Amino acid sequence: TQSTWEPRSAADAGKGADRSTAASEPKGRAPSSEPQGKRKFMSQIQACTEKHHIRAVYRKISALSESKMDSKLGGKIYPALVSRLASLGATETAIEAFEAMEKRGYNGGEVFGPIVFNSMLKLYLDMGKFDEAMGIQAKRRAAGVAETTATHNILLRYHARR
Repeated sequence: TQSTWEPRSAADAGKGADRSTAASEPKGRAPSSEPQGKRKFMSQIQACTEKHHIRAVYRKISALSESKMDSKLGGKIYPALVSRLASLGATETAIEAFEAMEKRGYNGGEVFGPIVFNSMLKLYLDMGKFDEAMGIQAKRRAAGVAETTATHNILLRYHARR
């Protein structure tokens, strides 16, 4: 879906304000102190409803060089991206994004780590790849990311189906 741009003030309407900046800021909210790139990518990731949309966002993010992707930005964007790719069924791209996330040294931290590891665990189990799923669990432990109730539920559902 395409977002429509509306000027925030009459001055913006006459001056041809920068559409990319204005369109990425949610209406009715004060500007965030987060970097503009992070807000833009997070809103693009959340807005994706189809595989080809999220793959396009992934291509944009993966094109960023190491110097433009600091650890704070990458540590939040990559987990959100991997989780969204997995939930939309873009399995190959989700695996590729997860590997890129690992290569860059991001594990998602305390908040985003469980989400990304659970997404990958569920993805592999849904594909019937138990050994790969257990590899994800080993990586989770090595990264110091805690298992959650959701992790246990994913594993219980898998074993109940067998």
